[in-house]
Amino acid sequence: MLRDADEEALPPLAGIGEVRSLVEEFSAVGGTRARLDPEGNFDDLPVEVTTAVHRVVMVALTNVRKHTHGYTGVRVRVDRSGIRLTVRGSDDGRPRHVPRSGFGLRGLSERVGLIGASIG
Repeated sequence: MLRDADEEALPPLAGIGEVRSLVEEFSAVGGTRARLDPEGNFDDLPVEVTTAVHRVVMVALTNVRKHTHGYTGVRVRVDRSGIRLTVRGSDDGRPRHVPRSGFGLRGLSERVGLIGASIG
């Protein structure tokens, strides 16, 4: 575990199908257009990698709801080219400043670091 017993634990394992579901649920719950644009083959990725991708997308979508105002569309792009995997999230809203809470990007950096990846 990355945190103490009172803090957040690792999420269950997830594949690319769960990433797609996560993006679809974002649209269904909030009424905002959200789309996933996958590029490349994800079939042979280890579950540790796809789980990290799931977590990155989850945090990105949460941050859109929490830190963005007036958005009407969200795009998540997952691109695999050779051994490189890139996840990008974008929205059409404006920044909204709210007090920071939780582990946010620090926790996410730790999580992706476990599989030799980085956030940039």
